Amino acid sequence: MTKKTRTARGLLGVLLAWVLVLAILGTAIIVHRVAPQRAAASIHGVHHSGRPLRVLLVGDSMAGTLGLGLAVAAPASHVDLINAAKVGCSVAIAYDGAWASSIWVPAAPDPPCQSRQQLRAHWKSLLVRYSPDVVIYLSRMDTVDQEVHPGQPALTSVLDASFDAYLTASLRDAVSLLSSTGAHVILGTSPPTLFNLQGNAYDNPSRWARYEKVLDDVAATSHGNATVFNFTTFFGGKGAVPQFQLDSASGIRWRCGDGIHFTPAGGILVAPSLFAEAWKVGGARTISIPTLPPLPKGVVNQPWPPFAAQAATMRCAN
Repeated sequence: MTKKTRTARGLLGVLLAWVLVLAILGTAIIVHRVAPQRAAASIHGVHHSGRPLRVLLVGDSMAGTLGLGLAVAAPASHVDLINAAKVGCSVAIAYDGAWASSIWVPAAPDPPCQSRQQLRAHWKSLLVRYSPDVVIYLSRMDTVDQEVHPGQPALTSVLDASFDAYLTASLRDAVSLLSSTGAHVILGTSPPTLFNLQGNAYDNPSRWARYEKVLDDVAATSHGNATVFNFTTFFGGKGAVPQFQLDSASGIRWRCGDGIHFTPAGGILVAPSLFAEAWKVGGARTISIPTLPPLPKGVVNQPWPPFAAQAATMRCAN
């Protein structure tokens, strides 16, 4: 073998070695560029069917008693329910700095719902603590008379144009806050009532209809952050005028004898429809992390209220 031939073969070996090195480097570069894209896709395309849907329930005692039955039914719908309803709690409680007038005692609602500032701070803390996928808002107190000035006899309601405008603005603000961490808000219409099964001025289909119109307007301008669930029709029938019904069509006692609150059966019966809507609007939300930390067992799917002081008041007494 000549010296020239050996030199040529040596050069060819070096060239082949460099080709192999470049191929390896090229593969590494390709992997380096593609891998972050795969990781990002796995993080930002998360579907919540891998864990229970996290549902936060807020509002007044009507919402709280409904939550009793919802909590029983929640596991079957793969839902973690956090019942954070408060007695007398409503976005309408601070009209011109006033309190909501109660049908039981003309006084302020339970803390932390005695002012708009308290209520907003309370809701913010719930959003931070629980990171809900869906927030359900239900409150009869939006439809009762409101004190224009605390302690004064002048009252207003959703049937008054000026208060109607205030309530609409307040609900829009509530939706903006409750959806601020990515949750979808379900606004509940007013289930028919019949105070003590005899009735009073608040048991007024005109109020329920007007309130439903307000909620529809709020949802329509929410940029897709809110929808309306029709409790009025579910519990009041599909007739021209909703009617209070103590028992369901199948004879199950689903409302309390006070004509306002719900038995656990009421929550259980409405749960399939309500949770189906919750999964529809909140079950495929894109989030920035693949999983959320588990919730404390003491607040998930538990009876309401979680404190003994209100237990006797808020459960069906008759």
